[in-house]
Amino acid sequence: MGVKTRLAFAITALVAALAVGAWGLLSPSQGTPRAPTASVPVQFPSPRPNPNVTQLPVIGPGWHLAFASSFAGPSLNSKVWTTCYPWAKTTPGCTNSGNSELEWYLPSQVHLVHGVLNLVATRKAVWGTSAKGRPKHYACRSGMVTSFRGFNFKYGYVRIVARLTLNPGLWSALWLAASNFEWPPEIDIVESWGLPWIRTGVYFHPRGARGARIHLSPADRARLTTGWHTFSLRWTRRYLAWFIDGRSVLIVHKNIPHQRMYLIANVADYSLRPPGSCNGTLLVKSIRVWQR
Repeated sequence: MGVKTRLAFAITALVAALAVGAWGLLSPSQGTPRAPTASVPVQFPSPRPNPNVTQLPVIGPGWHLAFASSFAGPSLNSKVWTTCYPWAKTTPGCTNSGNSELEWYLPSQVHLVHGVLNLVATRKAVWGTSAKGRPKHYACRSGMVTSFRGFNFKYGYVRIVARLTLNPGLWSALWLAASNFEWPPEIDIVESWGLPWIRTGVYFHPRGARGARIHLSPADRARLTTGWHTFSLRWTRRYLAWFIDGRSVLIVHKNIPHQRMYLIANVADYSLRPPGSCNGTLLVKSIRVWQR
């Protein structure tokens, strides 16, 4: 599978957003998605109905609940979830070498606590392998899950209740990857970086075309690290629409993926500086997908 290679740590990127209406139908920036860079802050629009996109309720005529995971059991459901990328050739751990990530994912960093999925990044050394299969020392170990084993889908309404982490050096994400291991496409429901960049936003990486992204304002970004928040994606044949806490953030009408994809939640490490980085937890309370 191709990987999320956009972290090239570029200095500049073309980012723009036009807010239309108080609920904000936001036009995507046009430019190759890259690492977090200077961007136009996006304030959450005031909660007035957006006539272009219907978000709630999704349970109505023609809709059914296709997938639900509340993490209420004593252990992760291994029939649905795996704790490494499905294309990884190593066991039991893995990493994403194409992103220049510095963590090694391990099942021991994935916990269910009082019905909440905990993906824990810890600065504790571990041996893994390099992209060439050679032994490699990793100073950070972390957790991830994917639904590749038990749930792949095309189109639907995804709703994830989670709490992000903005601790130094961490890169937490809730996203969709292609089930045929191609890259792109990739749909990032939300991603968040700590220092030295401090960015939280939604991103889209289409095949053979420029991507789209929106960064949240500092105030909105900070708010997402406390309490529970809802991150939603409406994926249809005609458009992709992102929502945070029920408010429209971004909508894209071009280059929509028409293939099966699977869910991923992970906490990567991209900087072991300053000291104390690789220390934080992405909390996921529930994941649900409705389809027509």
